[in-house]
Amino acid sequence: MGHIQKIQCVGSRFYWQDNNRQALHVTDAAGRWIRTIDRRGRGADEYLDLSDFFIDVKDGSLNLLSRQDRKHFKYSLDDYCLLRMTRLPKMAVSMYPRQGGYILWMGNYSEDGRHPDNLWLIDEQLETETSFLPIHPETESRYSMSSVAFSSLHDTVYYLDRYERTVYAIYERNCVPLWHFEGRQDGLEVCRFQAINGGFCLQVLCQGQNYLVLHDVGHQATNVYSLEAYKGKYFHPFGEIVAMDAQCIYALIDASHLRRMWEGHDLYNDFESKYPTQIKRLREDFPVLDPEGNPFLAVYQWTPLSCL
Repeated sequence: MGHIQKIQCVGSRFYWQDNNRQALHVTDAAGRWIRTIDRRGRGADEYLDLSDFFIDVKDGSLNLLSRQDRKHFKYSLDDYCLLRMTRLPKMAVSMYPRQGGYILWMGNYSEDGRHPDNLWLIDEQLETETSFLPIHPETESRYSMSSVAFSSLHDTVYYLDRYERTVYAIYERNCVPLWHFEGRQDGLEVCRFQAINGGFCLQVLCQGQNYLVLHDVGHQATNVYSLEAYKGKYFHPFGEIVAMDAQCIYALIDASHLRRMWEGHDLYNDFESKYPTQIKRLREDFPVLDPEGNPFLAVYQWTPLSCL
């Protein structure tokens, strides 16, 4: 696999957006390959770029978005056959399902000078309904591939304005601000977010270090957590977060980094003397660990906010 931009888990299958190959890989929970969708090209049923993907559990479909040519591809989740390809009204960076249609995020690109809005609501026929949240002049054309605009919980879709550091709930024809994160540190970058039971989670980058910010809505309390090495069943780095959903955090660990733990030491650390049980179990479960192989996926389950 190349650089993985996004992961989504549905049932026992994982969907991996490969930014290098502009392709989507499907594997089972053990990492065994099932299918790769790669339709790059200029044909009618091909795309110029794979900007985003999502799974719509309501109709059992896998959906791919191509920003450059405004294409939306809908595949069956059963056999991954292409059901239809439709042109979108906007050159959107991200697309997300909602009741009665979809939401488009422009990624701070104001395609329409008369309506320079970041969010556009479209119906199930992909026709424009309305738009809101004008693009901030300071963020015009500024887009990070690691940005995640949407999340959902209990049929409500949420949007994160990374410039304002504000989470909005999106309803039928409008959006309502719910929480503003007061980040005091200069250079703080909000990477992604997720609505979870009891509150919200932000992944933020500050001075080269990643942190999780958890906001408990019920107690109106906000706490910051550093991402330290995991020391439970195994011993390994926390990993690079590539996705969050209402149940889990998904992080990739480079095979070469995990190999250091598997060997039990490096030039500066003796891991095996500190974590003998975890290192032993790592070797037993992974008797062969190729440092040049594909990354490993670590899945962390949320702890109820009331227990944090």
